[in-house]
Amino acid sequence: MLVWFIALSLLFGSLAALLSGALRISNSVHADVPVDRYRDHMEQLIPCLMEQYGIPGCSIAIVNDYGISWTQSFGFADVSSGRVLTPSIPMSVQSISKSITAWGVMKLVEK
Repeated sequence: MLVWFIALSLLFGSLAALLSGALRISNSVHADVPVDRYRDHMEQLIPCLMEQYGIPGCSIAIVNDYGISWTQSFGFADVSSGRVLTPSIPMSVQSISKSITAWGVMKLVEK
């Protein structure tokens, strides 16, 4: 359960960074594409972003129709030992939930 929360937090954190303009990438896949096409796009994009920003490890999940339809980990859980990150390894989300909550509140205010 903790792993799913972490993965979702990382996903929402990435989305918040994209929406805030803190993270700029070209978007060649729109939100209305099938999940498998979006997944393929993410599998190519995430390693590039990790290299660009010096991120050693990242876990991400796609939520579709109120359920997790895909989860994947990239990089390392521990760089010094070479331990590969997997979706079952717990990760600390730090303060990212504050950004997600603020983003959600502002979306509700817009509506």
